[in-house]
Amino acid sequence: MTLQKAIDTLNQKFPGCDAAPMVEFNGRETDGIWFRNSEGYSLSDGPMIDTYYWEDTFGTHPKVEAALKSLGYFSEAYDSGTLMAYKI
Repeated sequence: MTLQKAIDTLNQKFPGCDAAPMVEFNGRETDGIWFRNSEGYSLSDGPMIDTYYWEDTFGTHPKVEAALKSLGYFSEAYDSGTLMAYKI
């Protein structure tokens, strides 16, 4: 799966998460994904990223983590409110 297809899939599945290529965050070309709205975006049952709320998935909402895994990615917090995803 291409980076753009993964981003499109995530944005369709989680409207409002605002997934984008990581190059828009740090200026470096990678296969990484940056969630521009990770700090402000919530699903119906909780926030997208919260290190205290989602301890079992290291801060990422379990539904988002499962979707990332199905696309061949894993999540990682850049800081307490910024979520990134990288190829497995």
